[in-house]
Amino acid sequence: MTTHRINKVLANYGICSRRKVDLMILDRKISVNGSLAEIGMRVNPDLDKIYINGKKLKNNNIQTTIILINKPKYIITTCSDKHNRKTVIDLLPKRYKRGFFPIGRLDYKSRGALLITNDGEICHKLSHPKFEHKKIYNVKLSGNLKENHIDKWRAGINIDGKKTFPCDIELLEKDSANFLLKITLKEGRNRQIRKIASYFGYKVIDLQRVNFANFKLGNLKEGEWKLINNSEFDFIK
Repeated sequence: MTTHRINKVLANYGICSRRKVDLMILDRKISVNGSLAEIGMRVNPDLDKIYINGKKLKNNNIQTTIILINKPKYIITTCSDKHNRKTVIDLLPKRYKRGFFPIGRLDYKSRGALLITNDGEICHKLSHPKFEHKKIYNVKLSGNLKENHIDKWRAGINIDGKKTFPCDIELLEKDSANFLLKITLKEGRNRQIRKIASYFGYKVIDLQRVNFANFKLGNLKEGEWKLINNSEFDFIK
């Protein structure tokens, strides 16, 4: 009898990401065969009765879909918001709302390339640092640029008690007040670029992600989205 970790099973069903499944288990929202689920437990979706918020998991064959969206500033990268702020899911038509969720983070004041999917396993493979998918940002900052700051940033900086991965940084433009950096990351920690910029005394004027795991914005305008062809994400599977 084949079993898998419950967070992987529910991620494969497009319920949400593995991390979110674990949080739902902690919130006592998932049960298996009449008992509350436990983190790390193994299940067989063909045999076990799995309930989420009181609704039974249905064994449906869901087609994996990935959407690239050009997120504008002041849009929340979540499925819903308790303060009724506009979310990235609100930018999509109705057929892509239920069961879809953003891959990784792009903070409220940032803009650019964001992927949305209905496949939790794809979400895991694109967002977990161990897979080292590149994310490329154009970041405009104000302040007196110092070369040793860039060298330290490239090597990794301790933020929130943990050193960041080494990254690539290229100076694109510079004038008397501002400068523009192209930053390539292989991890996606919360507000990472903004925290490091603040550490060095720089102010972020604009932060745009232009490439996520080789999915590029191209001519996609802010607020617009497009479907990714199956052949384009075969490398993830």
